[in-house]
Amino acid sequence: MGITNKLAGQKIVVIGGSSGIGFGAAAAFVAVGAHVTIISSSQEHVDDAVKRLSKVEVEIKSAASASVRGVVADVRDEDAFTATLRQLAPVDHVVFSAVDKIIRGPLADTNLDDAKHLFGVKFWGSIVLGKALVKYDIVRPGGSLTLTSGAAAYIATPGAVLGGALNSGVINLTQGLAVELASTGVSDANKHGKKVRVNTVVPGLVQTELWDKLGKSKEEQDKIFKDAAGKLSVGFVATPDEIAEAYLYAVRADYANGTVILIDGGGTHTNSVNRAGIAVPLRSDAATPTNAPVKLPCSWWPPHSSDTIDASYTGPTLVSSLLVSAVAYQNCSSLPPRTVSASRTSPLAGSRTGALSAGRSRLPSGYDISDDMIISSR
Repeated sequence: MGITNKLAGQKIVVIGGSSGIGFGAAAAFVAVGAHVTIISSSQEHVDDAVKRLSKVEVEIKSAASASVRGVVADVRDEDAFTATLRQLAPVDHVVFSAVDKIIRGPLADTNLDDAKHLFGVKFWGSIVLGKALVKYDIVRPGGSLTLTSGAAAYIATPGAVLGGALNSGVINLTQGLAVELASTGVSDANKHGKKVRVNTVVPGLVQTELWDKLGKSKEEQDKIFKDAAGKLSVGFVATPDEIAEAYLYAVRADYANGTVILIDGGGTHTNSVNRAGIAVPLRSDAATPTNAPVKLPCSWWPPHSSDTIDASYTGPTLVSSLLVSAVAYQNCSSLPPRTVSASRTSPLAGSRTGALSAGRSRLPSGYDISDDMIISSR
């Protein structure tokens, strides 16, 4: 069976498939000929989603038997939810994308009871699902479980402390469940392995109904997405249809297990620019980015700063980012130029030669770096 019709006729359950990212994934599975069952806690949402999914065009001609059905169940009720899964069994794949709403806001003002309630869907729901799959024969051997996290797990931003912790927890859960559901004989403790793969999709910013739940008007959302698109290397903010490609991969790829699939339009790198405007590498030994130079607002460099910024004891990635940032600043005609000195780097973080090479490779035409790593016009 070719990759184009690999999922044709397979039974796929999408929990949280009535809206947003889950709906996008469900539509993608229908399009490739799968028998899709969506689960949501709202009968109204299930009925509406099934109606819309029934109109999805099946792209695989040999898979005209693709079908859609909906079931109401709440992951907060473990017994009833598990019973629902057992009634649907056996299935080939399960996708979990259920979420109540995004947890955002100052930690000091957070109602922890509300936060615990929200954790009950995305985090504890993932655990309830994982427990059911370990305990009962719900997914056929060779099938898969795909969870959903979020890019907040990787980037620390104001107002996202709880959201970041939640998403990090789901990522850590991925490998643990992958071991629990691995093939028989991996260890004595895992003698009941089921040969079920476990992977997690990590979306970045996505245009979904969750923004409505946050109380954002259409105008506010348009501005958020427009501003974000200008900062992403792909130049746009994804819809659930674009994110669905990651779920197709997770379900189709028989060799992927315990894998975290980041799909964020390059946002993790873009958002590694801290509030001072300096792009900080996620690891000290991170490879030098090969994308276009960072574009920064003319106001990022404090006017009271010294003429030279010393980037001593830093790795090549940070040094090169500093240099490119300086170019961005120097291109602001209304402000006087600054220079960046990066004559020393830590042996642990990277060599001075590497920093020099990295900086030169990222500079736009018309600029160069001296041996002392001072940026200047040619």
